Amino acid sequence: MRRKNNHRQIGVLVVVNIAAMLSAASLRAQTVTATIPAATGPQAVAVNPVTNRVYVANFNGNSLTVIDGATNSTATVTAGTSPIALAVNPVTDKIYVANRASGDVTVIDGATNTTTTVTAGSFPDAVAVNPVTNKIYVANSISGNVTVIDGTTNAAIAVITGTGPQAVAVNPVTNKTLPRSRIRSTLLIRAVTISL
Repeated sequence: MRRKNNHRQIGVLVVVNIAAMLSAASLRAQTVTATIPAATGPQAVAVNPVTNRVYVANFNGNSLTVIDGATNSTATVTAGTSPIALAVNPVTDKIYVANRASGDVTVIDGATNTTTTVTAGSFPDAVAVNPVTNKIYVANSISGNVTVIDGTTNAAIAVITGTGPQAVAVNPVTNKTLPRSRIRSTLLIRAVTISL
């Protein structure tokens, strides 16, 4: 019996040692390859894996820094006032930027960096994209709603969600959105189907 316990201990030790070696190897593989400047107040980041572009929302700079992932070269795109959150639709190559102070969303064409502005509610704090339906969901914390944008036409409607939605997520498989609201110390998450 004692011999079995020794084998178990050795087996566990070998597994632990292998895991430690793999962790150490992956940590060594993670190195900083470049430092790329953005404008003032970088607040949020999103990536388009199809185009290898990285987008940084600059809250104090009222802009977006666009980084080419292959060359690390940058471009600056003007956004609304106080861009706080962004999301990318990799299917359409559109970037959606929630601008908190101006109460709108800057829509950026990723191929040309041209912009369009869509009105949202008060204090848009979060944005999520459903690439399957090409719908964009913006949580507006002060107006207590979610703005739903049709990605083809940029037509928008507001859907009442309750007090202070501060985050939103979408499940593209079920087409359910999950706006998160704070009421006192309670966290409410509602799964709703919202469509235009």
